[in-house]
Amino acid sequence: MAHIVVQRGPLGVLSIVLMNIAAILSLRNLPLLAPYGLGMIFFYAIAALGFFIPVALISAELASLMPEEGGLYAWLRAAFGECIAFFGVWISLITTVTALTMTLVFIAGAVAYGLSPALAASRPFSCLAIVVLTWGATAISLKGMALSARVTGLATVFGTCIPGCLIAVLGLIWLFSGQPSGMPASSILPKLNNLANLSFLSGVLFAFSGLEMSAYHVLDVANPGRSYPRAIFLSTLSILTLSVLGSLAIATIVPASELRLEVGVVQALTLGLRRVHLGWLAPVVGFCIAFGGIAYVFAWMAGPSRGLLATRTSGVLPPWLQRTNGHGMPVAILLCQAAVITVCAMLFLCVPTISLGFWALNAVSAVLMLAMYLFLFLAGPILRVKMPTAHRSYRIPFGRWGMAAASLAGLASASFSIVLAFILPTELFGTMSSDRFFATVLAGTLLLGAPPFLFYALRRPAWRPSN
Repeated sequence: MAHIVVQRGPLGVLSIVLMNIAAILSLRNLPLLAPYGLGMIFFYAIAALGFFIPVALISAELASLMPEEGGLYAWLRAAFGECIAFFGVWISLITTVTALTMTLVFIAGAVAYGLSPALAASRPFSCLAIVVLTWGATAISLKGMALSARVTGLATVFGTCIPGCLIAVLGLIWLFSGQPSGMPASSILPKLNNLANLSFLSGVLFAFSGLEMSAYHVLDVANPGRSYPRAIFLSTLSILTLSVLGSLAIATIVPASELRLEVGVVQALTLGLRRVHLGWLAPVVGFCIAFGGIAYVFAWMAGPSRGLLATRTSGVLPPWLQRTNGHGMPVAILLCQAAVITVCAMLFLCVPTISLGFWALNAVSAVLMLAMYLFLFLAGPILRVKMPTAHRSYRIPFGRWGMAAASLAGLASASFSIVLAFILPTELFGTMSSDRFFATVLAGTLLLGAPPFLFYALRRPAWRPSN
């Protein structure tokens, strides 16, 4: 997920579509559903209809309701009050921290796999790489965001777009050249008799989070009542198609028994390039993917921390977290953020495989993020009741029934996926007991989700800045 900043002014349907693709689509998430074969289509469809579209529609209406102070914090504060609003901002920050950790694992794996597949399986190497990159990125972020602004555009093209297209092409070449497909035999409808078979759905919903960012620009769209729904439909179709093609290509090239969640993209690229006698390009592509990930880290290292800093005017943020430097960067928050990522990195020294650590962190992130979305899905209908006559330049089609349908669909998919996140996927059986996995996810959720409520309970009027 990413917050793409655009210039104010009229936006067309294509602009919103491209914005959403850039914000949502990530190579890191493509291997998640590859083990399901054609069954991945079911998961992506559920994610699109039950989560992706409801988030976009409700966020668009709320953004048009509060155009000047729009944003998650303002929406949740109006619907539920200061405590839940602060929780929402905190979750945006902490899930960014965990997502950064997973991105750093992805970067380390991309570099290591290009050099030696054995090195990519080294937990100490991954842990060390995460720590070094985290504190290096933090040091740069403390000097401002100029560097990330310069490299993000190039990194998106060379680190995401080109490798993503290359994966799809190599998948087709592999399929039509007579090579054995690694895709497991499956139908579009997966086995539904065991919740462990559905566990990765929570990861897909987490991967699709962030679409509310584009809703902030709904007032910049010409004729939003007509253009915005079209943009959301095309965004959903585009992201769904690209995700399915990428995941299918990985499933075709890499056998399910050999696929590793954290480096599945690089595995597929390496095998595919060897098939067309371009194996020497694998390290180059690996470094390109790593470059794309590093730009993501730079772009997200400071952004959400500034969002948390903005809540200091409410008196909820302790003074020691309000410290800034001469560049206006939130020093204390950035250092705490780096410390949390370092602790998360240590997780990879305590688990049997990197894939298990990667998924455990993903599961904790999904639980926290989806809990925040539950409040977002409730905020839509609640503010319809609280502010029935307030002007909205965009309203969800079909009146109260449209709002109810979007809210209920989102609540149902998010709630079910939260339950699934606590269940060890069948693909990871044997790496950890189901009970221990449940306890790990629960402990991580409580540890990372409790601080905002603690800060709110201890808040003091003196915590508000004097100027």
